[in-house]
Amino acid sequence: MSTNVRIGLLGSFRLSGADGAAVGVLSRRGQGLLAYLALARDGKVTREAAAALLWADRGEEQARHSLRQCLLTLRKAIGDTESTLIHSNGSELSIALERADIDAVQFIALAARPEEAAMAEALSLYRGPLLAGVSLASPPFRDWLDSERAHLQRVWRHALGRMTQLRLERGDAAGAAELARELISSDDLDEEAHRLLMQALAAQGRRAEALRHYASLQETLRREVKSEPAFESKALAESLRQASADPSVPAVSSRPAEPTAAVSSSHQAEPIVPAATSPAVEPPAIDAKSLQLGLVPEAVVATAPVRLRQPRRPRRPRPRRAMKALSSLAHHAVDAPGRILGRLKVRKLIELPNETESGQPRLAILPFGTTSDDPHEESLARALADEIGAALAAISTIRLVGYPAFVPNDPLHRAEVARTHKVRYVLEGRVQRSGDTLRIWVKLYDDEAKEQIWGQRFVGDFKQLLSLQDEITLEVITALQVTLTEGEQERLLLMHGTRNLDAWLLSSQANQLTRRAVKADIERARELYERALAVDPRHPGAWEGLAWTYLLPVWFGWTQDTAAALGEAKENARRALELDPSRGRTYSLLGAIAMVSGKPGEAVASGQRAIEMSPQDAEAYAILAYIFSYCGDIELAIKLMERAMALSPFPPRWYRWCLGRAYRLTGRLAEAVELLRVGAEEKLPTIEPRVELLLCLAALGNAAEARAVAQDVLRDEPTFSVSRWMARLTGPSGSRWPREAELLRAAGVPLG
Repeated sequence: MSTNVRIGLLGSFRLSGADGAAVGVLSRRGQGLLAYLALARDGKVTREAAAALLWADRGEEQARHSLRQCLLTLRKAIGDTESTLIHSNGSELSIALERADIDAVQFIALAARPEEAAMAEALSLYRGPLLAGVSLASPPFRDWLDSERAHLQRVWRHALGRMTQLRLERGDAAGAAELARELISSDDLDEEAHRLLMQALAAQGRRAEALRHYASLQETLRREVKSEPAFESKALAESLRQASADPSVPAVSSRPAEPTAAVSSSHQAEPIVPAATSPAVEPPAIDAKSLQLGLVPEAVVATAPVRLRQPRRPRRPRPRRAMKALSSLAHHAVDAPGRILGRLKVRKLIELPNETESGQPRLAILPFGTTSDDPHEESLARALADEIGAALAAISTIRLVGYPAFVPNDPLHRAEVARTHKVRYVLEGRVQRSGDTLRIWVKLYDDEAKEQIWGQRFVGDFKQLLSLQDEITLEVITALQVTLTEGEQERLLLMHGTRNLDAWLLSSQANQLTRRAVKADIERARELYERALAVDPRHPGAWEGLAWTYLLPVWFGWTQDTAAALGEAKENARRALELDPSRGRTYSLLGAIAMVSGKPGEAVASGQRAIEMSPQDAEAYAILAYIFSYCGDIELAIKLMERAMALSPFPPRWYRWCLGRAYRLTGRLAEAVELLRVGAEEKLPTIEPRVELLLCLAALGNAAEARAVAQDVLRDEPTFSVSRWMARLTGPSGSRWPREAELLRAAGVPLG
């Protein structure tokens, strides 16, 4: 089939016929539409997505009309009157790649091939950034264009790096040095490029210059990222020093080792562990669905033998039929939360096979560090680790284990985490933001083998943060050699709930404020969620978070108009569920709303549904634990909260308060005091842990300390009273609730 048209997307846009003669002129949006169709991962896009991408500043109907007009103009310009190049199939659009020579498509294909000639041709095609000089007023298009530009630059850098190595192998050290300097000029923190230059200089007999270059690299890293060179950089420098001292010692291998981590799909990644120190492991096979969805980085496909296979059955036992039967029966018993059936269902979910016995990799995620004391950078690092943890928790073949406190990136602490929590793998990272440039260092350690098994440095524009998160998650999955089920692949694609960075950043900040359970922070969080929804009204996580900001004031007694607040919470929860019906946390939210509304049966049923949909989500277990702590089954509440704390990478403080409450209600007063004292000592504005503490102390007969805690509570919240506390209690009371009133009164809390 003959080529109709030639399209140049790399550098300035170019459009010509098969004979090379220029054809019609396209608008910037026409150029953007051609690029969007040509680079679509699955070969097609929906009309709705194309209209939203290019005409986000217009209403839906106007955007669709603009797309139709743009297609007509585009087809006329390229002579595609019979729609043989740009296909329209109802709601979908695609481009017939066999009828067009598109430089960006050819560049990606050639760069993935191992032959030197193919790489050289690929490098000749890269004339500059994608659609250089093109910019539209549509924020989604700008985000897409930035991401694609970074991806193509990554492919270019990887091809350039491989070409540099090939020149070194055949003895062209001068040519290799020239290419290595080109790599360094585009990213002066790429240690692999610096090592290539050092090898090229040493191969020319310029060892002293290579060592001076290493010293310059060391100074740059210390100044820019407060870090030392990687192990392999230090090892190379040491070999150069030894060779300088004894000329008989070879300074550099004549055949450079292949990098241990290939360049991945859209951002720059630098291997941290040299191939020579890594065990020989056959590259994991790539399942067909992952490849189709674009979940496998192209360079992994390009540089490793690939064996396509169908997704295997997930290794976690999933008794679906039994679950469905229990769910159906529990649906008819929603008004009887204390029945054995409801508790049996939850226990079934809690008592999944022990991770250490299931053969599935157990992973602990340490809090990500920063390279500065900037609180904004620290907040970003925490949010990034949280999001990666949430994404990994969605994978049935990975068991995520939380670690409750901050620990520095230190081998002794990693070993302690692995030993204490019985995990084999530990993930840690560090974040640096410099202007609009974001750098993330991530390392994965195997405690059993006592070595680092994977590590990469990711560099990208700050706007590409969400893509960076996705990439890190997928790299960890690949390093652990697990297989995703089809549903998990799709779920990962939807994990953030938004592809708008501003909306995600606002929601992440609001989520951290909400977790503090402090009145002023909740009010601030509500403002942030509203701003996020103004940016992306289809972000289910923001609607869900907004609902919590209305529910928590009712929960803690901070509002007089409880009916209006509950109404807002329900409506926002409905919007979240409408946008993402598979979101387990929204069912947890509905359960909490039902509990506060005095519907314990409905609360338990919704909480059970949340766990069934998200069996590794710590928040789902924690919220159901809280529900049960008010609805009767306290022993089950303890099991649920202990499971939540085991699953959560960074358990929020309220997990501890809830567990302390459950311990108190089962008579484990000493353990409860130990947990609750921490909250009291922190002097948090939230009074709940201190009220629980004073109830424990009063029950233990420590009247003086109980009164002191009560006075501390009343000092911070003068309107607190027995009646206000009792108004929060729901579910079967037995003799428990009147006893709480007696203890509060004895400690000096007014009746109200």
